[in-house]
Amino acid sequence: MKIRDIVELAAVLLQNNELINTNVFWHIENENNEYVQKVIKERLDLQQLIRCANLAVKEVACEFIPLTFRQIIKSEAGAIPYTKFAKPLLSIKSIKDLNGEVVTAYTMPNYLALEEGTFAITYSYIPSDK
Repeated sequence: MKIRDIVELAAVLLQNNELINTNVFWHIENENNEYVQKVIKERLDLQQLIRCANLAVKEVACEFIPLTFRQIIKSEAGAIPYTKFAKPLLSIKSIKDLNGEVVTAYTMPNYLALEEGTFAITYSYIPSDK
């Protein structure tokens, strides 16, 4: 199920006929077409439904079905800034050196503190908005 399907179903359940009659849900399969983007930009109710759907997806991903990602990152001066992570970090699952040995690390406000080297870090992340 796509965000588009969720928003359409919400519009139907809310009986928002004005939004349904824009044909934004039926216009074309490609979500990035000009008409769809124009309607999204013009309709506050559609923006709110999209925002709510994205919040629900994030809630499910963060609380019930966490998304995980594995990334190889090099520590510089005993720290890995959170900005070096490819995806928005939620929680760290494991940190291993390139030999597969578990490494101890400490979470600081702006970085991950650990020894110098290159590490395979598996972490859960917050999905981006759709």
